[in-house]
Amino acid sequence: MTSETLWVDHPLEEVRAVSGRIHFEIAARDRGTARFDGTLRGDTIRGRMVRGRNVVGIVLHRTGITPAKSYNTIATDFTSRDGTRIRGELLIPRNATANTPAIVFLHGSGEHSREDVRFYADLFARNGFVALLADKRRYGRNPGDYNYHRLADDALAGIARLKRFPVVDPSRIGVLGISEGGWVAPIVAARDSALAFVIALVPTGHTYAENAIYQTSLKLQSAGATREEIATYASSIKRVNDYVRGLSRGRSVPSTVLKSLQLGLDSARRIPALRISDLPSLLPAAGDLGEFRWQALDFDPVPYWKDVKSPVLLVVGELDRNADPRSVHQKIVPAIRSRVKPSVVQYEGVAHDLMVIRDSTHFFFPYPPHGYLDTLTRWAKGVTSRN
Repeated sequence: MTSETLWVDHPLEEVRAVSGRIHFEIAARDRGTARFDGTLRGDTIRGRMVRGRNVVGIVLHRTGITPAKSYNTIATDFTSRDGTRIRGELLIPRNATANTPAIVFLHGSGEHSREDVRFYADLFARNGFVALLADKRRYGRNPGDYNYHRLADDALAGIARLKRFPVVDPSRIGVLGISEGGWVAPIVAARDSALAFVIALVPTGHTYAENAIYQTSLKLQSAGATREEIATYASSIKRVNDYVRGLSRGRSVPSTVLKSLQLGLDSARRIPALRISDLPSLLPAAGDLGEFRWQALDFDPVPYWKDVKSPVLLVVGELDRNADPRSVHQKIVPAIRSRVKPSVVQYEGVAHDLMVIRDSTHFFFPYPPHGYLDTLTRWAKGVTSRN
């Protein structure tokens, strides 16, 4: 596919061709499934691609043999600090020499395979970088529980793999983190001061708990919740979070206090508008504290950003409802400025997926903002240039 969708070599699913009628689907974990239906006549397929409420007309022409890629692909694997084997691929430019720059990609939240970053890996490989894309731990055959530090361990193991690769210049390796990967990237850079660059796409400067409240409050607002209902949600989840903090420190809570907290939680959850919130049905017990949301509760990326010495590019979406764009300007930028001057690019009319969501000329089908992809590669080339 093309930069219009941020897909490349993405596998087609549910492919059917019956009497000239063509159907296929493209599943994108973070953007939903796109479904195509059309007709084949001669060397042309005409039809519509539908993803959610977005519809766009598409015409596909047979153009002959697909030209060879400008890079080679080889399978690779490497072992993380805790012994977890991470599997992935290296995209190696055909003209790579002994001092080629390289890049490692850090996934967003949830389970992700290498396919979810292949578009970016292809983009950088075509622009002269050796690109390492891997399955996130816990995905498919990659085992292991994760937290942000273990994800950073995985990235550092990937960087070590690149440093041993013959055509890679060990001093010109950088990372690109997407969403949650923007939380992991500063940990990696703080632990490897020789990192050539850091790109963080739609990061947040909030703690995990703060960002969860930001996300859920906007979700409730979109669903029609009133200000009072959203305030009830926020105060309720903050009480739960404070209780979890005390529990994790071994603080005992009187049964009367526990009962009062649970009654308050039950009362909030009975409000119809709050049924889609992240309020738990029961207060977590000590045995529940290993769950990721409680384990990561007070994770704060800012102290790690303060230790970053590498050049930094921060890419922000004005309409981001998953990661507060204001926190980038208010928290991350001041933290980095003590050591380096970060580059910040904010795209107007763009949400968390860094896609333009309102443009009548594109039938409301999301597409990347003008110049976005060139900005990524041009900036990375600039900070790794030998000139």
